[in-house]
Amino acid sequence: MVELLLILAAAAAAAAALAGLGYLLVWFLLHGRRDGPGWEKLEGFRYAHRGLHGPGVPENSLAAFRRAAEAGYGAELDVHLTRDGRLVVIHDGDLERMCGVPGRVAEKTAEELAALRLAGSEEHIPLLEEVLPLFAGRAPLVVELKTDRHGAAALARDTVDCLDRFSIDYCVESFDPRPLRWLRRHRPSVLRGQLSQDFHRHPSGQGPWNRMALTESLLQCIHPAGFCGLPVRRPGKAGSAAVPQIWDADGLLDPPLPGRCGPCRARGRPADF
Repeated sequence: MVELLLILAAAAAAAAALAGLGYLLVWFLLHGRRDGPGWEKLEGFRYAHRGLHGPGVPENSLAAFRRAAEAGYGAELDVHLTRDGRLVVIHDGDLERMCGVPGRVAEKTAEELAALRLAGSEEHIPLLEEVLPLFAGRAPLVVELKTDRHGAAALARDTVDCLDRFSIDYCVESFDPRPLRWLRRHRPSVLRGQLSQDFHRHPSGQGPWNRMALTESLLQCIHPAGFCGLPVRRPGKAGSAAVPQIWDADGLLDPPLPGRCGPCRARGRPADF
C-alpha cells in the first residue's frame, strides 16, 4: 500500500511538472519577442570570441580586445562578479586553466585577481571598465554574464550600468536565466538572450529543473529574452568543437535577411553576426 502511494505521488508530481512546463511554453508563445529592437545596431559586424586571441595573446585579455577593436571587430566577452563586487572579464569560474592557481573568481577580490597572469603571459585579468574604452564609439559587444551561486541580480545590474557609461552598442546573454529575468523586469530595453546547451551532460551549476527546461528546447527558441544561443556542429568538420550560434525566434542568420541573428562567435577568430 505504501509503495502504491509513493508511485501515485511520484506520478502526480511528474504530471504537475509537465503541466507547469506546458504553461510556460504557452506563456512564451504568447509573450516571446521576435525581431526585438536593437538587432539593427549589432548586424553587419564581425565578432571575435573572447577577443582576437592567439599565440602569446590570451583570451579575454586587454591585448586580445585591443587587437579586435583595432581590426574593426566587435567582441564577445565574459563577465564575473568578484568577492568585493567588482566586474572582471574572464571565461572560467575556476582559475586553474587560465592562471594555473586553485580557487574561484567569485572567492577573490579584484586586487587578488589583478596580481594573477593569464596563460603564462604578462597579461592580467582585466576589469570590465578597462575593456570598454577600447570599444567606445566602435563595434558592438556581446556580453555573457557568468554567475556563481549568488549575486545574479547584482551582476546584471552592475554590468549594464558599467556598459551604459560608454558609447557602446551591446547585447547581454547568459546560461543562467536569473540575470536575464532581472534585466527583463528592471531593464527591459536591453537586448538579452538565453544561452543553452546539453545541461544534462554539462550542468554548469544549474539545478535539475533548470537543466530540463534549458536543454536546447523549443521553449528556448521562443524565450522572451529575444534570442537564444545554441551550440551546433559545423558540417564536414569531423571532431570540430561546438561553435555557439545566436538565434532569434525565426532561426539562424542569413546575413542578407534583416531581423535575424547569426553566428556570433567562433573560438579564436572573428565570426559574422
